[in-house]
Amino acid sequence: LSYLGSTSVSMKTILKDCETGQILASREHVVVRVDLVNRTPVKIPDWFRQAYGQYFALEKVRLWQLDEIPQKNEMHVHQKEITKAMIDYNEHTNYVFYIKMAIECIIDSLRQKHFKLTFVLDDFDRLPISKLQLQFQNESRFGDLVEVGCWQDKSDRDIMYSVISCREKICVKIKVEVHSLIGANL
Repeated sequence: LSYLGSTSVSMKTILKDCETGQILASREHVVVRVDLVNRTPVKIPDWFRQAYGQYFALEKVRLWQLDEIPQKNEMHVHQKEITKAMIDYNEHTNYVFYIKMAIECIIDSLRQKHFKLTFVLDDFDRLPISKLQLQFQNESRFGDLVEVGCWQDKSDRDIMYSVISCREKICVKIKVEVHSLIGANL
């Protein structure tokens, strides 16, 4: 537990190899407490602060930022309707489906040769992702039509981005880094 804010909790998780200490995976995220009726942030109650505040470090999680988003005509774009199966217990689209939509857009771009990687990818259904970063800003809900756009980094062809929007607002920004499987220890 990293930080206890007024309406949010920041957490950091690291998975290490017990023998070598090598970091295998890490996750840093912020969870915001939301009023499910008004869909707005709500203050974390005092009882929670008193009971659990001692377990939090005073270290804020530094979230990844994506500041520049290209125009639609510079992205590969498609639309998707949010179905009931995509909805979680908070009555909004589960984050897994945002990742799935972004990766589908990237794979489609690779298949159509809009993007080129620095290595040959024989099996587009097995995109070798080495790093995945997400930044949530809004939500989509059942029945919404979302727009999924993706583009390739200008200086590193093995980095792709995706922005998923709904009702003229960005829901999530995603950064996907891939790597060659040649010579990789799997």
